[in-house]
Amino acid sequence: LDGVEYLAVNNTFISVLKLIQALRDLSAINNTTLLIPILKDAFEKHQINMLEREVDGVLSD
Repeated sequence: LDGVEYLAVNNTFISVLKLIQALRDLSAINNTTLLIPILKDAFEKHQINMLEREVDGVLSD
């Protein structure tokens, strides 16, 4: 999933979070890997924390 920042600008953060939750669930059901690159500077700290809670692992540079 690319362009999470774009989605967040054009929608509410909560709606983007719900989309990520739905995609995460579909990924688990289908035994696939979902990669979600994000620019941390595009979100507030509490939003990053919410996003990180929805995934199994976080890679950071």
